[in-house]
Amino acid sequence: MAGTDAGAARVIVQRIAVSWSPDARGAAAAAERARLPEAFPVPATPAVPGAEESGGVILLHDVRLRDVRGYRPEETVTAGRAADRPWRQGVLASWGLRLVEEGGRLHVHRTSAGDAFPQRWPRPLCVLEPGRIARYRANFRFVSLSHMSGWRYAQWTLTVGYRIAGPAASGAFARATAAVDVDDRVSLYGNGRGRRPARPRRRSRG
Repeated sequence: MAGTDAGAARVIVQRIAVSWSPDARGAAAAAERARLPEAFPVPATPAVPGAEESGGVILLHDVRLRDVRGYRPEETVTAGRAADRPWRQGVLASWGLRLVEEGGRLHVHRTSAGDAFPQRWPRPLCVLEPGRIARYRANFRFVSLSHMSGWRYAQWTLTVGYRIAGPAASGAFARATAAVDVDDRVSLYGNGRGRRPARPRRRSRG
């Protein structure tokens, strides 16, 4: 079945996941990463049988940019019924997010992100009215479960759109101004002695 415009989705979550090895910690590599997009156009929403009768569609758009691939975008799109909580919460939890729709508004919460360091305590990030977009940035260190390989580093930019209409949810989604912008990034390098995570910065726009 053919997909439809991204605006057909009740909730859109896009994750831009940039990752790199210790060999790419230098200034030149950092400058290259700083030029990478923080948002991409959102693909069409895949058809989801029964979605209209069960509260609409949640669209998840994952874009990975890895140093080992020259930061070429690797995109994955999944969609499911808003009512299917185990599916949506499982994926979103791995992205460090929890979404709760209540009273016609979308509550966006931060959660711990699996084996990522530093761990972040769950807390509310924002509340979105229909037609609004929020952006959340965080960075992490990861190590393999076997501990046989070294650290890898990542920066995630998560953009959440709630009931975004029509074209604003597709190509224009990448250029949209977020109503709420939360920056949770910290210093990732060094031995960490005497270092505390930076205080998250939150900006709201009317």
